[in-house]
Amino acid sequence: MAWCLLLFSCTGGAAAQYSGGFGAGGDQSCILPSIVLPVEMLWMEASCNNNTPTLSWATATERNSSHFLIERSSDATSWDIVGRITSAGNSQQVIEYAWRDPAPLHYPTVYYRLRQVDLDGREDVYAVLPLESCGSTVADLTALPNPTDGAVEARWSQAGKGSITELRLMDAQGRVLSTHRTHTDANRMMLDLSAVAAGAYTLIGVEASGARISSARVVRR
Repeated sequence: MAWCLLLFSCTGGAAAQYSGGFGAGGDQSCILPSIVLPVEMLWMEASCNNNTPTLSWATATERNSSHFLIERSSDATSWDIVGRITSAGNSQQVIEYAWRDPAPLHYPTVYYRLRQVDLDGREDVYAVLPLESCGSTVADLTALPNPTDGAVEARWSQAGKGSITELRLMDAQGRVLSTHRTHTDANRMMLDLSAVAAGAYTLIGVEASGARISSARVVRR
């Protein structure tokens, strides 16, 4: 079902009415043009596939559509553009789209939303989709004390093969601030966060293959 915004434009002055209706004067007319929304969205979803956040959506029709922008947030307040998908432009059939996050944030909940841009530059923003715990937690990474004034000890439950070989400290925009190589048979490491500004950060545990297998939120006071 296409959603339309109906705008009434009547002729005949203050007593304008439909033909055959009530009121003074002769036959009057009412013009009912419709403005069709450029994209009729069928559905949207955020899912976790092989530890990778995936945003999927489908459109029923498209009219003068240029592209979609994928936006991401760790707090559903501040948003960053992290992807772009070219749209069909003009279509009267169902089209399905999908986008995988190449560098996901490791927070308990990450938020995604879709921004549709027309060929003339006009935009529509769709509903916010939360995605929780997308990523393996094989190593159960923790950071203590938390909050911290500077020194923090990272601990994980598994040592040896398949465990964490590197720790990465990331900010709210997903930028890597520092990396720390771990010892093969260790399951803890002391980190000095005194050089970073006060705020919330994410500690990422990475295994030998480069896959991110665990994360922990740490707050610097």
